[in-house]
Amino acid sequence: MKLKAVGLAVSLAMAVSGCNDSSSNSSSSSSSSSDFQITAIDGLLNNAVATAQCGNQTFTPAPTDTNGQTTVASNGIDSSECTIIITAKADGSTEDMETGKTFADGELYLKAPAGLSGNRVATPFTTLVAMKLESGEVTSLAEAIQEVATEYDIPESLVTDNFVTSSSTEARSVALKAIALVPFLPKTKTEFDALKSDSNQLAGLSATLQLVKAEVENQIAIAG
Repeated sequence: MKLKAVGLAVSLAMAVSGCNDSSSNSSSSSSSSSDFQITAIDGLLNNAVATAQCGNQTFTPAPTDTNGQTTVASNGIDSSECTIIITAKADGSTEDMETGKTFADGELYLKAPAGLSGNRVATPFTTLVAMKLESGEVTSLAEAIQEVATEYDIPESLVTDNFVTSSSTEARSVALKAIALVPFLPKTKTEFDALKSDSNQLAGLSATLQLVKAEVENQIAIAG
């Protein structure tokens, strides 16, 4: 792990101003009570590809909009039954609305596990929750959420919620940590699956992410 890479990621995160000032994330009306909204977040991700894997059915709604949102018409399936995957469009047009960074195919992979109802988010933190569950590090969704909240010093409620538009006093810190963590997370399903099966790699990733988190907190403290 190169400390220079950590520094670059943190510098990018700290350069972002007004992470809580995006437009409201109020849910749009749905044509069916079973439809649900997905919000893709590093910062808010525009033109990202969302996939909802719901049991033996897979739904791919329209790409996300500038609020990072798209709506799944789930044919009566509750969102709690669905695993959410976020990837980038192959043409490189997926954009983080907070940083201006763009992603192409193979450069972005976010995941949110099944088990949560209502509108859903996929973020670096939900990706870490999914990794803990799939690696067998924890035995329940609640335990995974609690561990991520503790490890990254963020409220449990924001682990699985939209921290970009949250009015919480902690939300800016959470958003900055998310932006800084993304470069170090798996960027494809293949990378994610390989990592979750390798305890040594998982330990290395955890150590790296803790360095990133500590540096973000240090920079926030310096900035006042």
